[in-house]
Amino acid sequence: GRDGLLYLLDLGLALHTAGRYDESIKSFRLAEQDAEIKDYTSLSTEASTLLVSDTVKQYKGEDFENVLISVYLAMDYALEGKREDAIVEARRVNQKLYLMKTEGKRNYKQNAFARYLSAILYEADRNWNDAYVDYKLAADLLPGLPGIGKDLYSMAIRVGTAGDRAEFEKKYRLTAEDEADARRRVSANRPGEIVVIFQNGISPKKVPEPNFPSVPKFVARPNPVTGGEAVVTEAEGGK
Repeated sequence: GRDGLLYLLDLGLALHTAGRYDESIKSFRLAEQDAEIKDYTSLSTEASTLLVSDTVKQYKGEDFENVLISVYLAMDYALEGKREDAIVEARRVNQKLYLMKTEGKRNYKQNAFARYLSAILYEADRNWNDAYVDYKLAADLLPGLPGIGKDLYSMAIRVGTAGDRAEFEKKYRLTAEDEADARRRVSANRPGEIVVIFQNGISPKKVPEPNFPSVPKFVARPNPVTGGEAVVTEAEGGK
Protein backbone atom coordinates (compact mmCIF):
# COMPACT_ATOMS: atom_id res chain seq x y z
CA GLY A 1 0.00 0.00 0.00
CA ARG A 2 0.91 3.66 0.29
CA ASP A 3 2.89 3.02 3.47
CA GLY A 4 4.84 0.02 2.20
CA LEU A 5 8.17 1.84 2.35
CA LEU A 6 7.59 2.96 5.94
CA TYR A 7 6.78 -0.63 6.87
CA LEU A 8 10.00 -1.93 5.30
CA LEU A 9 12.12 0.76 6.98
CA ASP A 10 10.64 0.01 10.40
CA LEU A 11 10.96 -3.74 9.84
CA GLY A 12 14.60 -3.40 8.77
CA LEU A 13 15.42 -1.31 11.82
CA ALA A 14 13.62 -3.71 14.19
CA LEU A 15 15.48 -6.69 12.72
CA HIS A 16 18.80 -4.80 12.94
CA THR A 17 18.15 -4.02 16.61
CA ALA A 18 17.27 -7.68 17.24
CA GLY A 19 20.57 -8.79 15.73
CA ARG A 20 18.88 -10.54 12.79
CA TYR A 21 21.19 -8.88 10.28
CA ASP A 22 20.55 -11.07 7.24
CA GLU A 23 16.80 -10.44 7.47
CA SER A 24 17.43 -6.77 8.11
CA ILE A 25 19.51 -6.58 4.92
CA LYS A 26 16.66 -8.12 2.91
CA SER A 27 14.18 -5.58 4.30
CA PHE A 28 16.41 -2.62 3.59
CA ARG A 29 17.12 -3.90 0.08
CA LEU A 30 13.39 -4.05 -0.60
CA ALA A 31 13.00 -0.58 0.91
CA GLU A 32 15.71 0.73 -1.39
CA GLN A 33 13.94 -0.70 -4.41
CA ASP A 34 10.64 0.78 -3.23
CA ALA A 35 12.22 4.19 -2.72
CA GLU A 36 13.60 4.14 -6.27
CA ILE A 37 16.73 6.03 -5.36
CA LYS A 38 17.60 6.75 -8.95
CA ASP A 39 15.78 10.01 -9.58
CA TYR A 40 17.45 12.89 -7.71
CA THR A 41 15.04 15.51 -9.03
CA SER A 42 15.40 19.20 -8.32
CA LEU A 43 13.24 20.97 -5.79
CA SER A 44 11.58 22.95 -8.58
CA THR A 45 10.45 19.72 -10.22
CA GLU A 46 9.09 18.38 -6.93
CA ALA A 47 7.12 21.60 -6.41
CA SER A 48 4.72 20.51 -9.16
CA THR A 49 3.57 17.58 -6.99
CA LEU A 50 2.66 19.68 -3.94
CA LEU A 51 -0.99 19.89 -4.96
CA VAL A 52 -1.25 16.14 -4.46
CA SER A 53 -2.07 15.39 -0.83
CA ASP A 54 0.37 13.29 1.22
CA THR A 55 -2.62 11.18 2.25
CA VAL A 56 -3.20 10.16 -1.38
CA LYS A 57 0.21 9.75 -2.99
CA GLN A 58 2.51 6.84 -2.26
CA TYR A 59 5.23 7.58 0.28
CA LYS A 60 8.63 7.56 -1.46
CA GLY A 61 10.86 8.44 1.49
CA GLU A 62 12.73 11.52 2.62
CA ASP A 63 16.29 12.22 1.56
CA PHE A 64 17.71 11.37 4.98
CA GLU A 65 15.81 8.07 4.97
CA ASN A 66 17.27 7.16 1.58
CA VAL A 67 20.74 7.83 2.94
CA LEU A 68 20.10 5.91 6.16
CA ILE A 69 19.18 2.80 4.17
CA SER A 70 22.81 2.52 3.06
CA VAL A 71 24.07 3.44 6.54
CA TYR A 72 22.16 0.55 8.09
CA LEU A 73 23.09 -1.82 5.28
CA ALA A 74 26.74 -0.97 5.92
CA MET A 75 26.34 -1.73 9.63
CA ASP A 76 24.41 -4.94 8.95
CA TYR A 77 27.08 -6.21 6.56
CA ALA A 78 29.86 -5.23 8.97
CA LEU A 79 28.17 -7.04 11.85
CA GLU A 80 27.89 -10.12 9.64
CA GLY A 81 31.61 -9.93 8.90
CA LYS A 82 31.06 -9.03 5.24
CA ARG A 83 33.55 -6.17 5.13
CA GLU A 84 33.68 -5.65 1.37
CA ASP A 85 29.90 -5.32 1.14
CA ALA A 86 29.93 -2.98 4.13
CA ILE A 87 32.56 -0.75 2.50
CA VAL A 88 30.51 -0.62 -0.71
CA GLU A 89 27.46 0.60 1.22
CA ALA A 90 29.50 3.14 3.19
CA ARG A 91 30.77 4.50 -0.13
CA ARG A 92 27.21 4.62 -1.48
CA VAL A 93 26.17 6.92 1.37
CA ASN A 94 28.46 9.65 0.10
CA GLN A 95 27.60 8.86 -3.52
CA LYS A 96 23.91 9.40 -2.78
CA LEU A 97 24.63 12.67 -0.97
CA TYR A 98 26.76 13.82 -3.88
CA LEU A 99 23.98 13.09 -6.38
CA MET A 100 21.41 14.82 -4.20
CA LYS A 101 23.67 17.88 -4.09
CA THR A 102 24.67 17.99 -7.76
CA GLU A 103 21.49 16.75 -9.43
CA GLY A 104 18.87 17.42 -6.78
CA LYS A 105 20.26 20.84 -5.78
CA ARG A 106 20.15 20.00 -2.07
CA ASN A 107 22.73 21.65 0.12
CA TYR A 108 24.13 18.44 1.58
CA LYS A 109 27.64 17.45 2.53
CA GLN A 110 29.24 14.05 2.90
CA ASN A 111 28.58 11.90 5.94
CA ALA A 112 31.38 11.73 8.54
CA PHE A 113 30.05 8.53 10.10
CA ALA A 114 30.06 6.69 6.76
CA ARG A 115 33.63 7.81 6.11
CA TYR A 116 34.74 6.74 9.58
CA LEU A 117 33.00 3.37 9.27
CA SER A 118 34.68 2.65 5.93
CA ALA A 119 38.04 3.69 7.43
CA ILE A 120 37.59 1.19 10.28
CA LEU A 121 36.67 -1.55 7.81
CA TYR A 122 39.64 -0.78 5.55
CA GLU A 123 41.94 -0.90 8.57
CA ALA A 124 40.48 -4.23 9.66
CA ASP A 125 41.25 -5.53 6.15
CA ARG A 126 44.82 -4.16 6.41
CA ASN A 127 44.17 -1.76 3.56
CA TRP A 128 46.20 0.96 5.24
CA ASN A 129 46.25 3.52 2.43
CA ASP A 130 42.48 3.63 1.93
CA ALA A 131 41.97 3.65 5.70
CA TYR A 132 44.33 6.64 5.98
CA VAL A 133 42.44 8.51 3.24
CA ASP A 134 39.04 7.93 4.85
CA TYR A 135 40.23 8.85 8.35
CA LYS A 136 41.47 12.14 6.88
CA LEU A 137 38.14 12.75 5.14
CA ALA A 138 36.22 11.95 8.34
CA ALA A 139 38.42 14.41 10.24
CA ASP A 140 37.76 17.12 7.63
CA LEU A 141 34.00 16.58 7.88
CA LEU A 142 33.93 16.38 11.68
CA PRO A 143 37.11 17.90 13.17
CA GLY A 144 36.00 17.22 16.74
CA LEU A 145 35.47 13.48 16.22
CA PRO A 146 36.71 11.83 19.44
CA GLY A 147 39.83 9.72 18.98
CA ILE A 148 40.44 10.77 15.38
CA GLY A 149 43.86 12.15 16.29
CA LYS A 150 45.11 8.75 17.43
CA ASP A 151 43.52 7.11 14.39
CA LEU A 152 45.42 9.43 12.08
CA TYR A 153 48.65 9.13 14.04
CA SER A 154 48.60 5.32 13.88
CA MET A 155 47.93 5.39 10.13
CA ALA A 156 50.72 7.93 9.69
CA ILE A 157 53.06 5.44 11.35
CA ARG A 158 52.06 2.86 8.76
CA VAL A 159 51.90 4.86 5.55
CA GLY A 160 52.63 8.48 6.37
CA THR A 161 55.72 10.51 7.14
CA ALA A 162 57.38 11.93 10.20
CA GLY A 163 55.93 15.27 9.12
CA ASP A 164 52.41 13.82 9.19
CA ARG A 165 52.94 12.47 12.69
CA ALA A 166 54.27 15.82 13.91
CA GLU A 167 51.28 17.59 12.35
CA PHE A 168 48.75 15.31 14.07
CA GLU A 169 50.63 15.45 17.37
CA LYS A 170 50.38 19.23 17.35
CA LYS A 171 46.87 19.57 15.89
CA TYR A 172 45.23 17.07 18.27
CA ARG A 173 47.52 17.75 21.23
CA LEU A 174 48.42 14.11 21.56
CA THR A 175 50.05 13.05 24.81
CA ALA A 176 52.92 10.59 25.16
CA GLU A 177 50.32 8.03 26.26
CA ASP A 178 48.23 8.70 23.12
CA GLU A 179 51.27 8.15 20.92
CA ALA A 180 52.17 4.96 22.80
CA ASP A 181 48.61 3.67 22.25
CA ALA A 182 48.88 4.45 18.53
CA ARG A 183 52.20 2.61 18.29
CA ARG A 184 50.78 -0.44 20.07
CA ARG A 185 47.94 -0.37 17.56
CA VAL A 186 50.36 -0.96 14.67
CA SER A 187 52.59 -3.47 16.42
CA ALA A 188 52.73 -7.13 15.36
CA ASN A 189 51.14 -8.30 18.61
CA ARG A 190 48.58 -5.52 18.81
CA PRO A 191 45.79 -5.94 21.37
CA GLY A 192 42.25 -6.64 20.32
CA GLU A 193 40.03 -3.63 19.64
CA ILE A 194 36.29 -3.26 20.10
CA VAL A 195 34.36 -0.69 18.09
CA VAL A 196 31.10 0.38 19.73
CA ILE A 197 28.41 2.02 17.58
CA PHE A 198 26.12 4.02 19.84
CA GLN A 199 22.82 4.80 18.12
CA ASN A 200 21.17 7.68 19.93
CA GLY A 201 18.61 10.18 18.72
CA ILE A 202 14.96 10.94 18.11
CA SER A 203 13.70 11.46 14.59
CA PRO A 204 12.36 14.92 13.71
CA LYS A 205 8.65 15.60 13.49
CA LYS A 206 7.11 16.42 10.12
CA VAL A 207 4.68 19.35 10.27
CA PRO A 208 3.12 21.79 7.76
CA GLU A 209 5.04 24.96 6.94
CA PRO A 210 3.12 27.75 8.80
CA ASN A 211 3.11 30.12 5.81
CA PHE A 212 2.48 27.43 3.19
CA PRO A 213 0.66 24.40 4.67
CA SER A 214 1.12 22.35 1.49
CA VAL A 215 4.88 22.30 2.09
CA PRO A 216 6.11 20.05 4.92
CA LYS A 217 8.96 20.95 7.24
CA PHE A 218 10.89 19.01 9.86
CA VAL A 219 11.11 20.14 13.46
CA ALA A 220 13.84 18.74 15.70
CA ARG A 221 12.74 17.06 18.91
CA PRO A 222 14.85 17.33 22.05
CA ASN A 223 16.65 14.19 23.13
CA PRO A 224 17.16 13.69 26.87
CA VAL A 225 19.94 11.12 26.32
CA THR A 226 23.31 12.86 26.03
CA GLY A 227 25.69 9.90 26.30
CA GLY A 228 26.19 6.25 27.01
CA GLU A 229 28.58 3.91 28.73
CA ALA A 230 30.04 0.67 27.42
CA VAL A 231 31.22 -1.78 30.09
CA VAL A 232 33.53 -4.67 29.23
CA THR A 233 33.57 -7.51 31.73
CA GLU A 234 35.67 -10.66 31.84
CA ALA A 235 33.78 -13.64 30.56
CA GLU A 236 33.88 -17.04 32.24
CA GLY A 237 37.20 -18.71 31.51
CA GLY A 238 39.11 -15.45 31.37
CA LYS A 239 38.47 -14.81 27.66
